[in-house]
Amino acid sequence: AHRPTKQQQKQQQQQQQRPQKEALSWLPVDGTLKLAVEAKKAQRSAAREEARVLDGKNAPKLTGWGRHGAKARRAEGGMFGSPAALAAGVLGLRLLHSYLKRLGQPSKELVPMLDPYVGLLARCVRRRVNDSIVLLALKCLALMLRYPSSLPSLTYLAPRLVRSSLSLLSMAGGPANSRDEIVQSCLKILTTLIAASGNTDDDDDDELTQNGAPVLDRRTNLPIPAKSLGALVSLLRAAALDYDHVNAPFALVRALVARRAMVPEMYDLMEQMLGIAVTSRRPTVRQMGGQIIVSFLLHYPLTSARVAGFLQQAVRNLGYEYEDGRAAALGLLQNLVVKLPGPVLDEHAQVLFF
Repeated sequence: AHRPTKQQQKQQQQQQQRPQKEALSWLPVDGTLKLAVEAKKAQRSAAREEARVLDGKNAPKLTGWGRHGAKARRAEGGMFGSPAALAAGVLGLRLLHSYLKRLGQPSKELVPMLDPYVGLLARCVRRRVNDSIVLLALKCLALMLRYPSSLPSLTYLAPRLVRSSLSLLSMAGGPANSRDEIVQSCLKILTTLIAASGNTDDDDDDELTQNGAPVLDRRTNLPIPAKSLGALVSLLRAAALDYDHVNAPFALVRALVARRAMVPEMYDLMEQMLGIAVTSRRPTVRQMGGQIIVSFLLHYPLTSARVAGFLQQAVRNLGYEYEDGRAAALGLLQNLVVKLPGPVLDEHAQVLFF
């Protein structure tokens, strides 16, 4: 048989001499110590990452479709990377916004001096470094866009502003979140850009219908792509239900109607507006809804059947259960009778008067 060595015999003797202890109770561990150790490791790892030199082996791999975007994001992060730079940026934008609010009607020599700021403010909106920076930049742009003809940079910056505004709307939950200041500012920017993108005079009001066929739209140069326009109109339907914050959404709807935004969602929105013009509890909202409907029926290319449908619904609204709504429906019909062309009234007289 194999005999144990002296070292093995010594280890056996030490084990026999150890006192035998029994566990008297079980004390569970809550894991606090383990979490503290893991947190410490995470802090050390973050410190090593910050101290690591991004060169050589540790340099980021600039390959693939996002290689230029990664470089741009690192450069943009340094724009307001430190708290001091962020505070300085907010202060500068607040001063600019305060000045623009008190500016009133600027002189012809002063307005062109605002043009260089448009690109800087558009960049602040596009980078979305901080909510305060974005909000102040949008407010400054909304005030500057009151003079679109004096801002040459808008010819190429308008599409970027539209994309940035639509992106901010989608991030904020759409116009349905109309209590958000950023959402309100984005809606104002879009309204101004749409209104300034073409002529909105009413010299072609007689083009309502021609023998029941829709008239081709002459105002198709909207700054919003068709796909994005349809999504925006769908979101405006939800925003119209917030009767306490409807000024900006309704102003955008009026601008879209004036520019004849040719998307199917517009007809659904107008049907909703026809109901809001009667059912809203606020007189100003009912009045704005009625004005939008009148403008839609006057200036939009509509078939005879669709015009008849809107007029029939307007007549049915006279039976609304509340007196204020019935009065609003009657006022809407009065405006339609006064403003609609004579041939259209003759064609639909049976709907209106019988």
